[in-house]
Amino acid sequence: MLGLAILFAAVGLGFAVGYGTREVVSRRRYAEYLAYAPYLGPPRPNLSHARDDSRLGQQPITSLRNIVSMLADRISFALALDFTLALLLILLLPRPL
Repeated sequence: MLGLAILFAAVGLGFAVGYGTREVVSRRRYAEYLAYAPYLGPPRPNLSHARDDSRLGQQPITSLRNIVSMLADRISFALALDFTLALLLILLLPRPL
């Protein structure tokens, strides 16, 4: 039972660290944007999508960077899930006397 509590605590700590890291990166990006904000012009409307009605209902075009990022996220989630399931299995298996 203690092992299961340790497992849940480790998983919760992992999620907390992940969200903390995400917040730090987001704040850093926003601070960088604010540093360059006086040099950036006003946002322009994206007219290319407004003129092209044939793309309605289709999937958006993704870049290679987005594809790699999505794959890395899915692989890291799969590895974390496998690791958690392996730990849970080890903790729940009967121990030999």
